[in-house]
Amino acid sequence: LGLCSELVRMDATFLPFSDESVDGAACDPPYGRSARRMARSDEVLYTRALFELERVLKRDTKAVVMYAHNLYKGEPVPDIAQRAGFDVEAWFDIRVHKSLTRRILVLHKG
Repeated sequence: LGLCSELVRMDATFLPFSDESVDGAACDPPYGRSARRMARSDEVLYTRALFELERVLKRDTKAVVMYAHNLYKGEPVPDIAQRAGFDVEAWFDIRVHKSLTRRILVLHKG
């Protein structure tokens, strides 16, 4: 495909990139106990991360975000994404096992 990419691991709520400097992103924020160690709740973590992601992405780019749909209890993540400035283009649910369903969101920054 001719893509040039880099895999990085960092704090999703404070990205060390300039505004509108990133061509696209895929992320899988922690959830459950892992998320609560990093923020007061999953909702706080996802809200901060999505607003930060919107800040660093260039216009007319996409982000793919995964989360544990059936374990998440806060404001719906697609609603947070829209509030952050994204259009939700699609989502796909993947049942991992009896107690875990992962949702994959495809987001567009206009």
